[in-house]
Amino acid sequence: GFVSAGIMATVADWRWTMLVMVLPALLVFWVRRSVPESPLYLVS
Repeated sequence: GFVSAGIMATVADWRWTMLVMVLPALLVFWVRRSVPESPLYLVS
């Protein structure tokens, strides 16, 4: 919330806000691919 408010206060364009907020969402996909499965899940 604070980041989006700061971006809107400085740039006043919703496109930049969306661009900044998409970056953490893409980070989730990278973390999900790099974290190995738990051994208990692999056994079952």
